[in-house]
Amino acid sequence: MEKKVLFYYPPVSPETSIPTWEPLQFVFLSRSLREEGFTPKLLDGRFIKGEKRLLLVRKENPFCICVTSLTCYQYLDALDFIKTLKRAFPDIPVIVGGWHSTIFPKDVLEETGADVVVLGQGEAILVNILRRAWEGKGLEGLKGVFWKKRNKIVFVGKAEPVHPNDLPEITPEDFKNLGLVPPRYQISNTLYYMSSIGCPYRCHYCSVGSFSGRWMGESADRVVRTIEKLKRAFGFKKVIFWDNVFFTD
Repeated sequence: MEKKVLFYYPPVSPETSIPTWEPLQFVFLSRSLREEGFTPKLLDGRFIKGEKRLLLVRKENPFCICVTSLTCYQYLDALDFIKTLKRAFPDIPVIVGGWHSTIFPKDVLEETGADVVVLGQGEAILVNILRRAWEGKGLEGLKGVFWKKRNKIVFVGKAEPVHPNDLPEITPEDFKNLGLVPPRYQISNTLYYMSSIGCPYRCHYCSVGSFSGRWMGESADRVVRTIEKLKRAFGFKKVIFWDNVFFTD
């Protein structure tokens, strides 16, 4: 079997305007997977719906499926997809990440029937999970994950975040390999980019600081270098930073 990993991006609303934004979280995860020889594929729930999703899963035949979700309509779709998926393909491991899972890991594990829930920054954790899954090993001792062992939830603690400068740089191929090109996607007009993670503050109305513990940003040289590479490849006219906090550095 090919080391293929399928990313599922649930829609955030019932209807999607075209062109739409790229699921940036999967672009960032892809850069870590390619370093380990895994092949990422995208199933975008905004365009492929209902039973067609299962047909694509059968066609791609991944050894693992990853799902992300915010606390909104997106989670309802993720819930439906994972339950349907586990009925049709019970042996394919399902990993869930994103903000909703980080805030409610036990609930997500129980409600969806997923195999693993990842807390917070996923790049390094996901690679460790996939490596163990591919080798037929368990998740004993792995931090940053909730999982079940003989119907009991296992969690050994949070994982230390990896500094963005220590992760592989984003490349145009990370977008192209996931099929994130026009006409469905808008990267020829606008690049969405996240140059930092975390937050040094603890605002009660926000979840970012309570889980990140600190702010970490890419170096200015690295940000400019990455944007220049993507600009040459896609020719966008605007850049929108999706960082959670500005003016920290």
